[in-house]
Amino acid sequence: MSAHVTCRVVARQVVAHGITRCKTFNRSPAKCRFIACSSSGPLTEKRCEPCEPTTGSLDYMGLCMALSKDEAEALLSQGEVDGWELREDDKQRLHMRRHWRTKNFVKALELCKRFGSIAEEENHHPDLHITGWNQVLVEVWTHARDGLTENDFILAAKLNKLPKEDLLRKPKKKLTDTY
Repeated sequence: MSAHVTCRVVARQVVAHGITRCKTFNRSPAKCRFIACSSSGPLTEKRCEPCEPTTGSLDYMGLCMALSKDEAEALLSQGEVDGWELREDDKQRLHMRRHWRTKNFVKALELCKRFGSIAEEENHHPDLHITGWNQVLVEVWTHARDGLTENDFILAAKLNKLPKEDLLRKPKKKLTDTY
C-alpha cells in the first residue's frame, strides 16, 4: 500500500473520530504526509495510541501506522530520543534500540523494573535484555505494524526522561596527556 493510499484510509478513520486536522503539521489528514496524524508537542507529553482493534470492527486501521525510514530518522533527529539508534532486522522491519550500563546486576534488574512500569502505563512493551552482568539493552518496535510507529518514539522519550542516574555507571574519565 502506498503512503498516499494509506493516508486516505487513515483520513477516513480520523474524520470518523471527529479529528479534522493533523495536529502534527496542521493539515487536513488527507494531505498529511506524516501518517501518525497525532497531537503536537513533546513526545514525553503524548500517550501511546492503540494499534490494534478494541472493537469488533474489521476495518480498524488505528491512528498508529508504520513510519518510513525517512519519517523515523526525522523523529530521531528531534533530540528527545538521544542515544537511540535505528536498526533493520532481516525482514527490513525498523526497530530502535539503546544500551545502558548499570553499576551491577541488581541495578540492571531495577532499571528493567522501572522501564516496565513506564511500559505498563503506556500499554506499549519493549523487549528488555540484560546482557553480561551490568548491561541493559532495550529494543522497541510495534509488532502489530511490523515496524516503528510514533508510539515507539513516545516510549523511548519517556524511558530517556525516567530518573535512573542512581542505577547507571558513571562514564570513565578519559586519560589525557598532561605534560
